[in-house]
Amino acid sequence: MSASGRVLTDSVAQDFTMATRDGRTLRLSELAADRWTLLMFYDPDCSDCRQELFAMRHASALRRAVSEGRLRVVCVYAEQDEALWRDTCGELPEAWTVAIARSDVHTSYDLSAMPLLLLLDRQRHVIGQAYELRDLPDLSFLR
Repeated sequence: MSASGRVLTDSVAQDFTMATRDGRTLRLSELAADRWTLLMFYDPDCSDCRQELFAMRHASALRRAVSEGRLRVVCVYAEQDEALWRDTCGELPEAWTVAIARSDVHTSYDLSAMPLLLLLDRQRHVIGQAYELRDLPDLSFLR
């Protein structure tokens, strides 16, 4: 992680607490151990975020990697408008972990532009960072 809060490739993603749409409270470190993770910070009011979520829902390589258990998608709302989050989290696929941050992620991640997508390996190392799925490494390499 750089001093500016920008995540550096090959660094370990900073841990944080989140509450999922099904009521669980967990940490990123609890999720990332058994498979690769696509971590997305988003805002339901952000048009670029909605556009990217649409693209992700329709990306065949992403759907295949999730259905085969090679990848977990974790979408995290980093702001505090819980009513907005609850009203919109049902729009995202059931196979994805959808959560609201419970600890301040703004100190660890530069969220000045969203969506922010981070591809993490099993040890939470950042393999890729982008604002659009198409700018991340090809997901077909996940084994």
